[in-house]
Amino acid sequence: MSDEPAPPAPAEPDQTDRADRSDPSDQLTKLQAELARANELHLRTRAEFANYQKRAERDRTLSSQGIKRDFIKALLPAFDALNLAIRHAEEAAARKSEALAAKEPDPLVEGVRAARDAFEKALAAQGAERIANTGTWDPDLHHPQAVVPNAELPDGTILEEIRPGYKVAGLVARHSEVVVSKRPAEKPKEEKPPQAPPESKGA
Repeated sequence: MSDEPAPPAPAEPDQTDRADRSDPSDQLTKLQAELARANELHLRTRAEFANYQKRAERDRTLSSQGIKRDFIKALLPAFDALNLAIRHAEEAAARKSEALAAKEPDPLVEGVRAARDAFEKALAAQGAERIANTGTWDPDLHHPQAVVPNAELPDGTILEEIRPGYKVAGLVARHSEVVVSKRPAEKPKEEKPPQAPPESKGA
């Protein structure tokens, strides 16, 4: 009888290795699921970044428009002063006699008028748009400075524009100051008291 040791028994295969070798379709399914999740995450990240870029661009635009609107609003009083100087000069000229009014235009007034025109072009180049006087009061565009009774016109009819308003990028930088009409309230009709019938003379 031989004393040689018996050969070792073959090792049992690992359960994981056995499962991996025995189910290749499961591996493919898992890889496909992981790939789908990674692709979904990638698409979601791209969409969120695109939305962030849009919000950032919109915020930059709004901020730029707000700065421009404030800048134009700060310049408008100087523009008003030029218009007022021209109006006063024209009113003074109108009060003069025909002989004096027929002389050559005042170079100072013409210079102010030229400055006003250049100022207005500069405002327009920066996006300032004068609010049009449509003849009807709009609370979003006009601030009434006075109300005048008028029975012939509808309520809210603009009778006079005291100071023009302006918009920048569609938003109001300054409201127009206007005078509007209002129909007077109708007085209630007085009812006459009933009169007693005249007494008969033959009674």
